Amino acid sequence: MKSHSVDSRPRPGDRPPSDGSSHRPLSGDPVDSERRVAVSAAGVWVGGGRVLLEGLLTQAGSRVSQGIFDARAREWVAPCLPAERVRFVLPRALDRLTSLNRLACSLGPQHVLLCFNSLPPPVRSAARTVVFVHAPHIGGVVDDISYAPRVALRLAFEKMWFRAAQRNADEFWVQTETMASTLARRWSLSAPVRVVPLADPMLLRDASDEPPRASANEVRGFVYPADGLAHKNHERLLQAWAVLAQRRDPPPLVLTLRPDELRDASRRAEVDPRALNVTSVGPVPRERVIALLREYGALIFPSLAETFGLPLLEAERAGVKIVASERDFVRDVCRPHETFDPKSPVSIARGVARLTGGDWGPAPLVSPSAFMERLEGLSRRI
Repeated sequence: MKSHSVDSRPRPGDRPPSDGSSHRPLSGDPVDSERRVAVSAAGVWVGGGRVLLEGLLTQAGSRVSQGIFDARAREWVAPCLPAERVRFVLPRALDRLTSLNRLACSLGPQHVLLCFNSLPPPVRSAARTVVFVHAPHIGGVVDDISYAPRVALRLAFEKMWFRAAQRNADEFWVQTETMASTLARRWSLSAPVRVVPLADPMLLRDASDEPPRASANEVRGFVYPADGLAHKNHERLLQAWAVLAQRRDPPPLVLTLRPDELRDASRRAEVDPRALNVTSVGPVPRERVIALLREYGALIFPSLAETFGLPLLEAERAGVKIVASERDFVRDVCRPHETFDPKSPVSIARGVARLTGGDWGPAPLVSPSAFMERLEGLSRRI
């Protein structure tokens, strides 16, 4: 199925609202005084999903009629919406399913149901249902990555959920052309895919609003703001720093892993991060991430799969250099200064070295005469 940009024009097969008005996106012209958008976001509470959802609720929460949200997100969701419009759901499969089922059944044709957690409702709703897909495993872009058993079980359950319920969606929205084509290849979708690159208010601010920042030419180290999920590729990143250490003192590398995540990644990589100039500040607020990027001057992004890649946009916004995986999702959102093969620690190390002016080139070619001299030298040592 071919992907294309979203617009508000009716398309063949689209179901128009019963009041005869055109279907509007979530941003743009003011909407009617009656709130018509219901949000399902159980399961969204950390990472890029949190950033986008919090930005959406902060800027456009007045348009939300009701919503179900993850109980772990209560602290930042509650200030955005009145309590009577919110229901918090425990992070359990049955609670998520039954809550979304009730929400879908309660809506009428004048409503729009936004499934912000990549998962359609288990029943067909009278509301126009838009599924915002930003989970890599739903797009099928992390099929070759091994996760911890508990995580793998959750991802498998969500893929089963998506497969069984995808026909209950009227539209699928994604953030990049790459994700649109990947999603369409992965599933036999019964609804169109639209590309809607949702960004949060910070990324949409005018550049003149930004405080002064250091020169992008000053690379004092590298920052990788990511959690410890397998597709974030920390094991190979640590191995790349070990490769760098064999040739020179490696530059500082700052991670945002929890202590247990850093310990597990180091064990799998068979390295000691303390000997490699690697530190982790743990999960930190977004403002701290931006400050770290400006302090060190470079983002390294070895992720194997993303649906958008907010740190890439944040790094460009902060005016720092980017060395990242040579993957389509990277070039969907930014212009990296250097790229590498994320499955090769040597390639990652060379990308870092190129950015910092310490690249080691190919080995010098050896002539037949020199080749024979080396052989003869071996014989003389016997």
